[in-house]
Amino acid sequence: DAKKLYDSLQVARCVTIVGGGYVGTEIAGELINKTDKHISLVEKSDRLLSRQYVDAGTLAHNYLTKKGVKLYFNQEIKKFQSSFALTSQREKIMTDLMIWCVGITPNTSFLNKYFKKNSYGQLITTPSLNLQGYKNIFAGGDITDIIEEKSAQNAEYHGEIIAKNILKSINKKKLVNYESKKRTMVISLGDYNSILVMNNTAFDGLIPAFMKKMIEKIIVWKYKYPKSKILIIQDGVESSLLWLKQKAISYHSKVINLRKIYKGKESSKQYDNIRSRSSKKNSRSERRRNNNSKRKRVRSKSKKSSKRKRS
Repeated sequence: DAKKLYDSLQVARCVTIVGGGYVGTEIAGELINKTDKHISLVEKSDRLLSRQYVDAGTLAHNYLTKKGVKLYFNQEIKKFQSSFALTSQREKIMTDLMIWCVGITPNTSFLNKYFKKNSYGQLITTPSLNLQGYKNIFAGGDITDIIEEKSAQNAEYHGEIIAKNILKSINKKKLVNYESKKRTMVISLGDYNSILVMNNTAFDGLIPAFMKKMIEKIIVWKYKYPKSKILIIQDGVESSLLWLKQKAISYHSKVINLRKIYKGKESSKQYDNIRSRSSKKNSRSERRRNNNSKRKRVRSKSKKSSKRKRS
């Protein structure tokens, strides 16, 4: 499928991406930076990255529109032919290739007779990632009904919890529960720009782009080298990434503080500084006035004395 998509991409002039989540946004960012094609993106909600912090969607929106990506919100694709696509609002988009990025459908149809599933075909699991009704069967990854981003990062955490619980069930110990939460995400928009989303904060630039490259290298190294050879490298890279995160957060907080200052929301210390500056200016002006008045007095005295001498 990837090879077919690549071959189709080579001959296409206009490409339409359906879905403005992580995958759709990243594909749009890569294509607009690395090809000369006309890129359109159709999203059924009112913004990009709708499951993430609002600022992340705003940053992606501003970057892609600046680069020339045509965005269509609150719309779905209703019809697709060889040269155009028709949206739910009757807009006609000229396109040679359609790339679907509208979520994952789990391949669980062969499990219908055995396990409970929700309306999306996902397996229903307990907090300890057991399949509902089965103590010794676990499930992780995209096929679970856990409400969270279906990402490789979350699937790895599932695997860790499942491994621990298998050992605990063998030793007849209490199982641990999986805690779903929003994790730090780095969304790529090409080689030189990415968006870092962490703790309800989002910002873009070269630092997140560098972090994305480092994360990709870690993943490649994990598969390329044996675990014994990569441990030292991985620890060093992860510590470097942690340092970069801290630097990026401190830089972002400084930028926010500067914005507040420019908006007129000065802190008390800054207000005191401003007052001291103004008082210094006032004292300087008072000194000038005093000096001017003294000069005037001296001039008037000298004039009087000169008149007396003449008389």
